[in-house]
Amino acid sequence: MSKTLVAFFSALSFVIAPIILITWLALLVVRAHYVGGVSVVSPGRLLLAGIVPIFFALREVSKKSLTLSGIFAASVVGFVLTLANLCFIASILVFFLTSSKLTKFRAERKAKQDEEASEGSVRTWLNVLNNGGVPTALASLYAVEVGCKETAIDFDDPYLYVSSWLSIAVLGAVASACGDTWASEVGAAVGKGTATLITTGETVPAGTNGGVTVVGTVASACGGAVIGLTYAIMNYLTTDLMHVPWFLIGLGATAGFLGSFLDSLFGATAQYSGFDEDSKKIVSKPRPGVKHISGVPLLNNHAVNFITCFITSMLSPFLCRLLTNVF
Repeated sequence: MSKTLVAFFSALSFVIAPIILITWLALLVVRAHYVGGVSVVSPGRLLLAGIVPIFFALREVSKKSLTLSGIFAASVVGFVLTLANLCFIASILVFFLTSSKLTKFRAERKAKQDEEASEGSVRTWLNVLNNGGVPTALASLYAVEVGCKETAIDFDDPYLYVSSWLSIAVLGAVASACGDTWASEVGAAVGKGTATLITTGETVPAGTNGGVTVVGTVASACGGAVIGLTYAIMNYLTTDLMHVPWFLIGLGATAGFLGSFLDSLFGATAQYSGFDEDSKKIVSKPRPGVKHISGVPLLNNHAVNFITCFITSMLSPFLCRLLTNVF
C-alpha cells in the first residue's frame, strides 16, 4: 500500500508540472495570435531560466548532494520557477541549499538513530519532486494566469488577487518544506536523543515519525521565516514596492511551523515507526526483531512530504489574510 501511494504522489508531482508547462506554452501561442496584447516571455528570461538550473546542477554535482535523477528533477523545477517568478526560484534555492547543509549536519549521529538516515544524505528525484512538485505546479498555473513576471502581494487589488493567491501558495509550499526539513534535521542532530510523540505525549527515541522537540519546533519556524524573508526581499527588488513586505516573514514562519506540525501528525499516525533491537535504530517497516512504536505502514516520508506541502500551500493564502487583516 505504501509503495503504491508513494508512486502515485511522485508520478503526480513529476508529470503535472511538465504537462501544465506545455499546455501553457500552447495557450500562450493561441492567445498571442488570436487575442493580441499578450506579454510574451523575453529571450533574456528564457536564457536565465535555462542558466540557473545548470549552475545549480553543477554545484550539486560537486557537493554530491543530489543523484543524477535528483539533478534532472531539480533542473525541471528550477526552469519552471525561474520562468514564472524570480521570487519563486530564489525561495526554493534557499530551501535546497540550506537543506543540503543541514542534512550533512551531524550526519554520523543521525545515522546511528535512524535507518533511513544511515542510507546516506544524497537526495534523489523523489526528495526533489515531493518537496518541489507542488510549488512547480503552482508556478505553472501562475505563468498561465498571470504571466512570467513578478507581482506585488495585495489581495485588496482585484488585478493582483489571483497573482497574490498563487504567489502566497507557492511561498507557503516552500516554507512548509523548509520548516519541516529544518525541524527534522536539527531536531535529530541536537538534544538528548529523545522526542515527544505528538499524538500521545510519550517519550520516544529521536528519529521516530511524529516525534517533536522544542529545538525542532523552533527550527521549523526559523526555516519558514528564512523563506519568507527571501521572498520579501526579492519581491521588493523586482517590483515597484515602496517598502519591503515584512509580513511575509511571519507568514513563512507560520507555514514552516504548520508544515512541521502536519508532517508530525501524519508521521505519528500513517507512518510506521519501530525500534530494531539488533541495530538499535528507528526503522520504517515492520519486521522480525522490531518493536512497534507508533503509526501504521500506510505512507512513507515522500508521500507525507507531498501531502503536507499541498495542504499548507492551500491554507497559506487564508493565513495571509488573517495575518495582514486584509479583509
